[in-house]
Amino acid sequence: MPQKLNKYSKKKKSKMEKIVKITAILMVIAMVSSLLISLAVSLNLFI
Repeated sequence: MPQKLNKYSKKKKSKMEKIVKITAILMVIAMVSSLLISLAVSLNLFI
């Protein structure tokens, strides 16, 4: 019984790590896109 529980918790942990990685990637993408947008806006102001 304890062995089965350990296996389940390991599976759950890996799923959580996957979710964390995905959120981190999404946050990085959002930051980069917002930086690009602000860059484009500032360039438009100069033109």
